[in-house]
Amino acid sequence: MITSQTGRRRAASLGVTGLPVVLSVALLLITTPRAQAAEPASSNLDLMTELCTQIVEDIVGKIEPDMGTRTRLQVVPYGNSEEYGLLEDIFTRILDEKGMTAVLPSAQFPEDGDDDPLVLEYKVPVFRLIYTDVYRSHLIGGKKVRREANVRVSARLHSGAGELVWIGDSQADRSDQFSHSDIGRIQEGAYQFAKPEMPSSSWGKIVEPVFVSAIIVGMIYLFFSNQSDS
Repeated sequence: MITSQTGRRRAASLGVTGLPVVLSVALLLITTPRAQAAEPASSNLDLMTELCTQIVEDIVGKIEPDMGTRTRLQVVPYGNSEEYGLLEDIFTRILDEKGMTAVLPSAQFPEDGDDDPLVLEYKVPVFRLIYTDVYRSHLIGGKKVRREANVRVSARLHSGAGELVWIGDSQADRSDQFSHSDIGRIQEGAYQFAKPEMPSSSWGKIVEPVFVSAIIVGMIYLFFSNQSDS
């Protein structure tokens, strides 16, 4: 009988002294953040520039065989909003890298020597940059922001006389996430599209991990309570 009482006291003692340790380990596993990538996320402007550059390179690569020996190409946008200004700069740079000149709509075209000019008209049916979610993946630690970017450009190449030479489109997409504390760098630049609206945080996203943690802690407590009563 003495041995049995002594065993119960020892079990209870182990349950009481072991509980804080187990709780600490459980909470540590719940709240320890995953290792983050060393490379910081691109700013919104850099991200959209990368996607637009990918698209312009694709379009120019497709029409390049039709250029022949021409070194000038008139590039005509269907709009004048921010995204068209960004694409105009990229078209100019990419064509220059290939040894060609982008003739902008304000310039007189064709000029002397352009007996058979080509005109590239383009429009941007999709230019989308949004924040889809703001969340905390752990009980402690900073917030994360998920974002999505989608760009699609349609274009057609025709002669100065209006004869269609090529028609097609190209698109690029990206989705990633970044630390909310890095929002200042992410949204740098004068373009308004680089500053999309931030979605509000949901209480459910905070309550859910707390609720799960409470269940885990409760189960551990019940386990040691049962051990101490045995």
